[in-house]
Amino acid sequence: MKTKCWISPLRKDKDGYPRMKYDGRSQPAARILMRIIHGNKIDGRLVLHRCDNPSCVRPEHLYIGTFLQNMADKKNRRRVAGENHPNSKLTDAQCDKIRKLYASGNYYQWELGEMYNVPQSVISSITTGKRRKAT
Repeated sequence: MKTKCWISPLRKDKDGYPRMKYDGRSQPAARILMRIIHGNKIDGRLVLHRCDNPSCVRPEHLYIGTFLQNMADKKNRRRVAGENHPNSKLTDAQCDKIRKLYASGNYYQWELGEMYNVPQSVISSITTGKRRKAT
């Protein structure tokens, strides 16, 4: 971005987005700002950040987009779950293999955890579909 972000001094939620009360409820400050600028044109859509800074409320850094655009932004900025996540220890193929091995009935979760060097709780989340759904 050619221009600096405007960092909001407001209280932030757990993801770093500033929030404030508007219409009697707490809402993201960027959404309130875009509603003031664009009116009801944003209904049903999201407010996205060009700068990838959740605390920024500079109007030029914000745009109205769809859920699919938001997911594409996350993927392009490498902020997605799965094997593309920077902290991922397992590939999608390994997760598929873990599900197959566990479904065979020949392995306990703790054994698969040792095989793949991850905690049993990770194997449990994979085999139950809570984490890394089948591809």
